[in-house]
Amino acid sequence: MKKVILISILGMIALTALRANNIAVANVSLTDQVAASHYCNVKFDLSWDNSWRTTSVPNNWDAAWIFVKYRVSGGVWHHAKLSPTAGDHTPASGSTITPAADSMGVFIYRSSVGSGTNTWTNLKIRWYYGKNGVADDASLEVKVFSEEMVYIPQGSFYLGDGNGTTESLRAIHPAASDNNPFLVTTTSAQIKVDANAFDDNYIKGSSGCTLSIDGDGGIISTGSPTPQTNPNYPTGYNAFYLMKYSASEEEIVDYLNTLTRTQQDQRLTADISGTAPSNPLSCRI
Repeated sequence: MKKVILISILGMIALTALRANNIAVANVSLTDQVAASHYCNVKFDLSWDNSWRTTSVPNNWDAAWIFVKYRVSGGVWHHAKLSPTAGDHTPASGSTITPAADSMGVFIYRSSVGSGTNTWTNLKIRWYYGKNGVADDASLEVKVFSEEMVYIPQGSFYLGDGNGTTESLRAIHPAASDNNPFLVTTTSAQIKVDANAFDDNYIKGSSGCTLSIDGDGGIISTGSPTPQTNPNYPTGYNAFYLMKYSASEEEIVDYLNTLTRTQQDQRLTADISGTAPSNPLSCRI
């Protein structure tokens, strides 16, 4: 019974399209189901051009951010919860798979120094469908989404554009009265905000506020309007991933078509809460 259902699942797989640098996902299937543990693997091929990994400056790499959407029996699309354990995933030769701790996706990138085109087949990422409340014998449709990213390694950097004598209006600089950039490191230090026209509550004040930045420990602001403390605020010192390109219109529409009309409406400036445009959406909505 489960074999028959699994075959029907495979026949309903949807693929993503070519995008920037020709990133493409192909040959998607569900395989290796373990009903007792309520998981299976999402198997697919992945390729893109102009990839790299280097151990010299800038000492970084590019990667594909992969996440999976699914729906049961043609219903509402949901985000698949992938395993946060690296050993549960099966990389292709020459690749590394690093899952996100929140189970929302994985990063796939070169495992060694090199550059050029990545062509990886039979990658497997484990989906614990039971954590999504999906039954072992459910009839499923899945979509695999891919987005090119760039890894920014941990390191100190300067904030501000001062040259010691002048700086831009509303710039940030060391608490001392100078016009130098502020160096963000692991240690906590104070900076000064020059003006009060900032929208972000973390960095505005009636006559400027003082901000303490801990490179790997968040921020603390003092003064008006309201002191703020956020140990998880990203300060830019810790390593992070950044999108290599802006999302294309096609990518956005492809993603929107896995959302309900209410969810779509919340993510667009145009009012589409009514019946027009039709669903699914198309480019230039």
